[in-house]
Amino acid sequence: MKKDVFWFNQDKWNDSIPTIIITEKYRMSEYERSEYFNQNSESKIIPMGTFHYIQWEYPHEISDILISLSK
Repeated sequence: MKKDVFWFNQDKWNDSIPTIIITEKYRMSEYERSEYFNQNSESKIIPMGTFHYIQWEYPHEISDILISLSK
């Protein structure tokens, strides 16, 4: 896998577009380095739950976040 160009890709999401990542707390530092997180001041990583399928644990909280983003 080390020779796979994908793992060396340095592309990031454009900083002019805020990103919101909802993930398990233990994965926060991983997502801080990911291509989906950027330096926009409104970007955030929201830790929730301990289960891979966070949407099953916190469906109402996630829908509240999505609704607030659409306003």
